[in-house]
Formats: sequence, structure tokens, C-alpha cells
Amino acid sequence: MDRYYYKSKINHEDLNLNVFIYSGDKKELWNKFKEHHYLSADMNMASTIFVCYLDDILVGMCGVLPVPSGVTKHGFRPSRTVILPDYQNLGIGTRLSEFIGDYYLNKGYKFYYRSSHLRLKTFWEHSPYWVATSHNAKKRDPDSNFSNANIKEDRICASYEYMGHDYTLPHIEIRIEYTDDINIALLKEDLKLLKQNHYVCVITGNVNEDNPIDLACQELGIRTQLLYYRGKLIGNYKNKNIITKYDEEMSRKVRKYYDLCRVND
Repeated sequence: MDRYYYKSKINHEDLNLNVFIYSGDKKELWNKFKEHHYLSADMNMASTIFVCYLDDILVGMCGVLPVPSGVTKHGFRPSRTVILPDYQNLGIGTRLSEFIGDYYLNKGYKFYYRSSHLRLKTFWEHSPYWVATSHNAKKRDPDSNFSNANIKEDRICASYEYMGHDYTLPHIEIRIEYTDDINIALLKEDLKLLKQNHYVCVITGNVNEDNPIDLACQELGIRTQLLYYRGKLIGNYKNKNIITKYDEEMSRKVRKYYDLCRVND
């Protein structure tokens, strides 16, 4: 058996699905799937490959690549997803995509999916865990990083971001700029507390580097968004309160808010 270094299970109705990160010969694996991909027989061998087993039967795979973008940090997206024909229409592909999404979200990263596949589009539209991006329902740009030579330029594609199952919880957005007055240890404890019953998003930093707040959020599996772009405060956050000092007083305010929310629940 090939070697793997990560394993988890997905339970979907009566299906026992096991997902691994593959570390064997990628070309050999792709040869088992390439004829069944609906668009192309090519795959970028730099992909991180997730393989899916139904009990002990290999039924699917998904190759994942980083999103090359100057406006998104730590974004990932599938390059190829294939479920073998005998196991299609069982919900395996969509459950596999959500497992992979959870894998990256737990690292504080982002997971995007762009496809012209009608079944995926329908699934995303009706799921509370996926959100349409600004590229949704648009034609493919031949110069885009997501382009594919095998797809007609006038073909409409769906583009969604996986937000995770916590996305159905009440949302809280924290805008915070890293300074020497930010107590990271205290902030981490409070974020961990908020994450118990909120969907937390932290607005901080810029695209070029990870500050200590970014790293703390990655450790906790909390989503971050950019506060600055090209050295300038992003327009959505102008004239809004931005935390530049996180101390005992700020922590008490956060915990008071948490206690109030818990009482109201």
C-alpha cells in the first residue's frame, strides 16, 4: 500500500469514506483517473493529492494547488477532481471537497472551487457552507490563473469559497493592527473563547507577510482577511474602529461581549 501522512473519515449516510493525503507516485495515480476527468487528461504534478476510499476501494482523488494571487493570502483550490464512474452520483465528490476545505480551514487558510460542472454549481447554490465569489457566474478569462485551454472561453463557471460548518453561527469580525501593544497570548485565549459559539474573522496585516496575529489565527483555525493592500488601508475598513492595543481592559470587553451573547442564546 502507498504511504500516507494524514487520514480522516467522512460519514455520509451509510458510506464509510476514508480520505488520505497521497505521497506515492503521482503520475501512476493520475493514470488511474485521467481518462475519467470531464475536461482534461493533464494534471499539475505539483498538486497536493487527496485520495478517497470507500471502505478499502479507491474511488476518487483531488489535486490541490495554491491560488497565485496578489490579493489573497493562503488560498488553495482544486486543480483536478475525479470520482470513478461506478461511484458517481453518491455525493462522494461534494463530501470530499468539504473534507479538503475543512483541512485547509483548520490551518487558518482559505479554500476556493471554480468549475463549470452543473452538479457542483447546484450543490454550492444550496449549501450554507459555500459563498459565491466575485468571479461567480462569469466567463473564464483566458489570461486567468484559473483558465484551462480545454474550456471554451464563453463557458460560464461557478466560483465559490468554502466557509465551513461554523459559518452558520453568529458572525463576529475583529479588525486589529499588530503593534507592540498587542498581547498575543491574551488575544489567542479570547479568540479561542469566541470561536466556541461564533464564526470569527480577523481583519489584519497585508498580503506580503504573516504578522503574529496571522500566525495565532492559523494556529486556531480562524479565518483572516487583509487590513492593508499595497500599504494602504482597504476602503471597507476606513472610518471603522481598529484595535491597536490589546490588553486586560480590551480582553474584559471581549469577554463581557461573549458572556452577553451566551446569556442571549
